[in-house]
Amino acid sequence: MNQDIEQFIVGLRRAGLRPTEKQWEVALGLDRHVLPALVDLAADTAVLIGPEPAAYGPLHALRLLSEWHPLDGEVVERMLQALPLSDPEPGAQAAFVWRQDLPQILGGAGLNALVVARRLLLDADSAPDRRAAAAETMGYTVAIDDALGDEIVALLRGALATEADPYVLAYIIDTLANLGAVDAYNDVMSSYQRGAVDKGIVRAAEVRPRLLSGKLGNRMECVRHTPAERYEQHGPYTEEQRRAMAEQYRRSQGQPR
Repeated sequence: MNQDIEQFIVGLRRAGLRPTEKQWEVALGLDRHVLPALVDLAADTAVLIGPEPAAYGPLHALRLLSEWHPLDGEVVERMLQALPLSDPEPGAQAAFVWRQDLPQILGGAGLNALVVARRLLLDADSAPDRRAAAAETMGYTVAIDDALGDEIVALLRGALATEADPYVLAYIIDTLANLGAVDAYNDVMSSYQRGAVDKGIVRAAEVRPRLLSGKLGNRMECVRHTPAERYEQHGPYTEEQRRAMAEQYRRSQGQPR
């Protein structure tokens, strides 16, 4: 079994943009025995921020973790402790997509994720991006278990009143907006008015309609994506796909080619 796992991990490191269906089948056949090796690879940020295609290995491993939900608190802790990331290779996708997917995949652990994320968010000595990801993770748990919603909104509103880091505060606010926490509206807008929020992360105009909707935002459904849906909707993308998306964006903005 150990040899099978080692061979599988080597193959995952070499998979490039997307593992094959066969590799996915092998992983599921290995069952939970493969989890420790997957966590090791998913948390290997030295590889993640390095050159492609090897950099995609940790992303593939992270996405595979979602096949074994609910993950336990130790796994959630290990993955959040992998933050912050160092600067990746210029133009690299792997680190960006990994960071985008991380709170969604961890949020799928529900209560197990909440317990860890709550502690890390409130730990002022923890790295800002780790605390930011913890706030995001807490939000995504609600899409798995809506019974957690009131507790999480109350906790985030408490953090909103005490958080001193503009970067972390922006992610707390973004999460409240994703949860449609309309009762937090005045406090959120007050945070912007006193200049306490990093507007490079999220602007008041972006937050306002989501807060006032009073319901979970569409992006919260990403917590339920299968690995196949993640590759289709979140990337990573080929150079050709990236050029096509860039061209589509320019046209949508009325920019010349």
